[in-house]
Amino acid sequence: MSSTRFFHKSLGSKRNTSIDFIHEPGKGPNPIPLIISHGWPWTFWHWSKVIGPLTDPAAYGGDPADAFDVYVPSLPGFGFSTPLDKPDLNFGKIADIFHKFMTQTLGHQKYAASGSDYGALITGQLGHKYANSLYGIHLGHAILLNIFQGERPWDLTNGFMVPEGTPDDIRDGILKFQRTYVSHVAVHMLDSAPLSYGLNDSPVGLLAWIMTRWLKWGDTNGDIESKYTKDEILTMASIYWFSNSIEMTIRMYTNANRYPCSLPMIGPRSSKHLPGLPSLRRRILQALLQRIVFKRSSVVLMQRGTTQPILKLMRQEDTSQDGRIRKPLSKIYEEPLRNLESPEFKGRHFLMLPFFCFLVGAS
Repeated sequence: MSSTRFFHKSLGSKRNTSIDFIHEPGKGPNPIPLIISHGWPWTFWHWSKVIGPLTDPAAYGGDPADAFDVYVPSLPGFGFSTPLDKPDLNFGKIADIFHKFMTQTLGHQKYAASGSDYGALITGQLGHKYANSLYGIHLGHAILLNIFQGERPWDLTNGFMVPEGTPDDIRDGILKFQRTYVSHVAVHMLDSAPLSYGLNDSPVGLLAWIMTRWLKWGDTNGDIESKYTKDEILTMASIYWFSNSIEMTIRMYTNANRYPCSLPMIGPRSSKHLPGLPSLRRRILQALLQRIVFKRSSVVLMQRGTTQPILKLMRQEDTSQDGRIRKPLSKIYEEPLRNLESPEFKGRHFLMLPFFCFLVGAS
């Protein structure tokens, strides 16, 4: 990344926010501005390995026409985008800050956005609130924007048990998902301050709390150094330690509940719940929603037999004249949908939420 540049910008608004970010210009005829948002406990530096292929696709065997002008900020309150003058930041307010950053501070009339984990919430909110200023959004994985709302925002299961009759392999998968993700959400929601004091006081404690998430969430098979070098682990943890930012980053969870954003409503019953979607796209989404038998966090359990009617609606969408999609829906999703109907799935099966986000976000 020889041309990568590091910047620190003050946005100079009522909210005295400064953004620390990487910028690497794209190498192509017309690079698209792209802002990439990280999550927790990640940092801007986690995106460093994808900057090259995104900005200079020709160097990696791609087409220069696909180049992006890449901006990778530290989320406000994370790393070097500190300190904050107010303690109320959440993903909705960060989306507002990033939109202002891309359009007013940097002067882009339109841009693209990508994000994963907490960054997926930011990116999803950008797509809903500022759709007219976006070429599109990409989510590393999908999280419902109301995930931290309701009476049990600290409980990813929302108090529900796995349905009776669920096959053992699927039940085991759901329980593994819960054991992997629920603990930090519950503590961050209910006891963020006591935890933060301890982590701020102990670099070993901070490293242990962060590294446990990387070990569980990464494709490590129990060996963290199979995916991350010691230098990478210490670099990422040091960004949290030396910026003294762990408390604010943990507070982002409870702030999502304490200061809720205005969110779009999506329901299977009425088209009024799906504003702005083309009619065929709306019918596809409604058909999917009507086949849901279990939904918690980012896992959806669907009725068997979903694939064929959905693909049929997609093929109608492919031939429609709305001109708002570059690639046919059926070509993108036919293989993963058919995989869900393979013999190894018995009874009911999983369908992950990125599918829903594409249908809603690409309208």
